[in-house]
Amino acid sequence: MKASILILISFYSFFISSCIVPESTHIAPNFYLLSHSNFDENYTASKILNFKDLNKSISSNAFYIKQVELPFYLDDSRIVHRTDNGKIRFFENERWGEPLEEGVGRVLGANLARALNSHFYSVFPHRKRNGVHYDISISFDRFERVSDREILLKGSWELYSKDFREGVHPLLNGQEIVSVEINEREAKNSIINEVHALSESLNVFAERIASSMSSVSKYSNSDL
Repeated sequence: MKASILILISFYSFFISSCIVPESTHIAPNFYLLSHSNFDENYTASKILNFKDLNKSISSNAFYIKQVELPFYLDDSRIVHRTDNGKIRFFENERWGEPLEEGVGRVLGANLARALNSHFYSVFPHRKRNGVHYDISISFDRFERVSDREILLKGSWELYSKDFREGVHPLLNGQEIVSVEINEREAKNSIINEVHALSESLNVFAERIASSMSSVSKYSNSDL
């Protein structure tokens, strides 16, 4: 009898302990988005590209940004650091809130539209709008934090135009290297400051494309 009672008690204890759910160690990830620049539109238009006197430039600068090409290691939702001798580090709990190539295209499109004083534009994955005059291809080799205080953007771009005489044809291309210092005083979260610096590098990249496009736009508008 006593043996039966002991067996029942042991079974009951085992059953109760098996129902206890251990405390979860899961950490919810943080998600981040790149943002377009808040630079002064009047300054950009008049001081950098001199588009104030180009009244016809608004429609003639209509553009479409194709899908941004990224290296395989950046085609990931996790934020990446690449600092020591080519080593890369993925942050499991620090992630992008959208596919990185789409975020890059979105921000470049907004910054380039401001710089060109043109609201006629579209960006992949959205469809190309009617009346687009320029197609822009963009490819990145680097886009990450490279040290405690710096991020690096290294990429290339190609500008294509379409007309009735020549069809789609290349006009310009360029390779850009942009490094931006991370301002650790902006926020307590170091990743937020890093994302701000990456966003600023896209602003610089867009301004360089726009500066190159300005000569083409001036030339085209001079014949109108």
